[in-house]
Amino acid sequence: MLKHYNPEIKYESISGVYANSDGSKTVGLNIKEAGSDLSDKMAMRNAGNDVLKTWDAFKKSKGTNFANIAIMVTYPTNNGQIPIIKVQISGNKLKSFSKTSSSSSSVPSIATKYWQRNDMPALK
Repeated sequence: MLKHYNPEIKYESISGVYANSDGSKTVGLNIKEAGSDLSDKMAMRNAGNDVLKTWDAFKKSKGTNFANIAIMVTYPTNNGQIPIIKVQISGNKLKSFSKTSSSSSSVPSIATKYWQRNDMPALK
């Protein structure tokens, strides 16, 4: 489903619980960034844009009845892929999300929960 709405994103894994006992749904995604020749600032911008595109794909699919969508974006280093951003968004927040009025710098304020590596630049 996500590949249909966003074929350019390279999802490493997608998992989820689609029928919790309370009827809610939750999903987790890992996005594997490539291009270790990018600056840290560009890597963060790309990661933020991939998060926005993923949220947009869920919204286009009418997949807003999820209780939670968690995304982890990893980036290549000499020590292998490391997480640089972890975000969560609730289905209710996703319903009001608009990709056209968002930029990578708005990801932390849109997300229900947001984490990024301390040694990476802030999304601006």
